[in-house]
Parts: sequence; structure tokens; C-alpha cells
Amino acid sequence: MKNMPFRAPVLLAHPHVQTVLGSWRRVARPVWRRERIELADGDFLDVDHVDAADASVHVLVLHGLGGSSDAPYVRGVVQALSATGYGVSALNFRGCSGEPNRLARAYHSGETGDLLLVAERLRAAYPARKLYAVGFSLGGNALLKAMGEGGESVPFAGAISVCAPLDLAICAAYLDDGAWFAYRQYLLFALRRMVKVKQRVLEGVIDLNRARASQTFREYDDAVTAPIHGFAGVDDYYARSSARQYLAGVRRPTVILHAADDPFMPMTVVPDADELSPSVQLVVSQQGGHVGFVGRAADGSQGWWLDFWVVQQVRRLEQEHAQPAHVE
Repeated sequence: MKNMPFRAPVLLAHPHVQTVLGSWRRVARPVWRRERIELADGDFLDVDHVDAADASVHVLVLHGLGGSSDAPYVRGVVQALSATGYGVSALNFRGCSGEPNRLARAYHSGETGDLLLVAERLRAAYPARKLYAVGFSLGGNALLKAMGEGGESVPFAGAISVCAPLDLAICAAYLDDGAWFAYRQYLLFALRRMVKVKQRVLEGVIDLNRARASQTFREYDDAVTAPIHGFAGVDDYYARSSARQYLAGVRRPTVILHAADDPFMPMTVVPDADELSPSVQLVVSQQGGHVGFVGRAADGSQGWWLDFWVVQQVRRLEQEHAQPAHVE
């Protein structure tokens, strides 16, 4: 594990301030080219692209729970990567692009099939480019699970994860504690809204009354996430989908960024050194909140620190893609 020198501005140092400002920051929408991918199961995925002529690198960006390609942290990183000259694509997980998906399923922390399908399509579309991925929160967990499951065969040359809930049971219990009522209610409102929007599709598949009444993540995941995705129950979902257990199988350079003051999860989610493969570099910042890291970019510019850091790590992975990533 390596400590990382992010220092929040004094007035913005509180983890809740970092978290809220990170999710509320204003970022211009990139000039997207939207692609709809029709899936073999009858559903669809929407992927937004920022094209770059003659780019040698392409980056797939994965959003977190309740997010989309329009999330401020996605926009910011996409703008920074695009300005560097990289090609960038942002995956909207099923039902997250502004239009409900068709099937009685959605997305979850352990869903790797869709992101890998998109990755293979990008490799086919840009065979001369190295493909990397950046995942935030839920997207980071799914990405790390894919990296560990795939080993040498994974389509990514390297990966970056930011604030991933590496142990879902621990994170759910932490957020379900009364102290984090505001965060829990904010996220659960969006999840219950999905159930309401898709109630005709979900009727007969789940207990709709139980889903609407859920007041904790554990209740929601047991009532909705587990049954619509084929898990035996909430414990089966958490056990099989947490990325922590897959980290020893990672074979491509991977960087994991975690904030010690992340209000969404305790430090007990951070893996020990013996849980990591030699290809994984764990970086822990004492500050940053949850997908926050609100401060001036490390080069002293007016940019955002997190955007600059992600670009810096992609550059490192590009240079060292055949060896474990090194982070300063």
C-alpha cells in the first residue's frame, strides 16, 4: 500500500464536503457520439464516445451507482482524457442512459458481462489502440472483478479504480447505519424510482411492495438486486460480487485509489498486501471523501485534482503496461 499526497483545501477538508462537492461540481457536457448496442438477450446498452483521430490510447469510463455518462465525475475525467488526445467512451449501465432498459434486470456491482462486451467492441473498432478502463465506485468494483476473473485474457491493458466498495457486505452495513441516513436515502430513492418506472416489467418477478418499502441497502438488494440477477439472496449477491476476493487474480497493471475518510465505507474494506497480485498497486489518501478529491490539480493548474490524477495514471499504465504500475 502506498500513501498518496492529496491535500484538500483547508475549508474543503471535511469528507462530506469533499463527497458532496465532487458530485455537484459543474462540468460541461462532452460532445458525445451516442451508440446504441442491441444485445443478444433483447436488451440494449448506450455508450457515449468522444472520438480522437490518430489516438494511440482509448479509455472506457464506468460510472457508479445511480450515475451515468452525465455524472460530473465522469464528465470531468472524460474531458481531461479527451484533452490529452485519448479516445474515450463512457458506458451507461443498463437503464442509466435516461431510458429504462427493456428486461426485468438492471445492473449491479458484480456485473462484468456488459462492460467486457463493450470492451471487445472497442478493441475491434480501434485495433491499433491500447485499451484502458477507469471505474468509479460501483463501476470500479465491477472493473476490478473483471480484471481478476479475466487474468491475462482480460481485454484491458490496464485499469484504474476509484473508491470501489470492495466488500459489499461491509459497505452495505456501514451505509445502513443510522449515521449515514442522508446518503442512504439519496441512493435508495433513485433505486426505488427505477422499480416504479419498471413496475410493469418487474411485476411477478419481484415482490413490488417489499421493494418499495425497502429502507436499507440490504433490504433493497435482497428484494430487488438479488432476484432479478439470479442470486439466491442478498448474502449470495454480496459474496459473489465483491471484487476484493478477485484481486489476487489480476494480471494487468491496475491502480486502486481509496480515501481513508470515504463516508461510504470504512477502512476495513481495504485489502491487505497479501490479497493483491503483484500487478495491483493500492493507493490510499487520508483525504478525498467518496469520489471527491476536490482540489487544484497536482500540476498547479485550475483543473480538478482527480481528473489530473486519472490522466497521470493512464499515462503511467501506457508506459508500463507490461509491468506492475508504479504510483508516486
